Amino acid sequence: MRPKLGKNNQQWIFDYLIKTTGAASHWEYAFGVLPPEIKQWDMIHKVLGKHAARCEEVAKRAEAAGHYFTAWELYYRAVIDYYEAQHSICEDGNPNKIRLYEGLLRCHEKVR
Repeated sequence: MRPKLGKNNQQWIFDYLIKTTGAASHWEYAFGVLPPEIKQWDMIHKVLGKHAARCEEVAKRAEAAGHYFTAWELYYRAVIDYYEAQHSICEDGNPNKIRLYEGLLRCHEKVR
């Protein structure tokens, strides 16, 4: 039997806090407030996952062109976005959480 998460019956509170403050309720987003297109808790992993994938792609191109410091900065930003995106999924074994975490590990390897 799967445990029920306490947040399931309080979802409206999380969504309200994101709408009014632009921040998630139980941890700080590494760059301050969440991007403005995020209006609900369920949007965090989708939007930040896209941001992270975009940063990773641009970092790959910068690295291929020999711009190593720019690539490092972009990989670092992707690590943070992948972290925040996968952290907002509270279900272990979720395929999206696993995919985002694998992106985090890929980019972290480049940063190191």
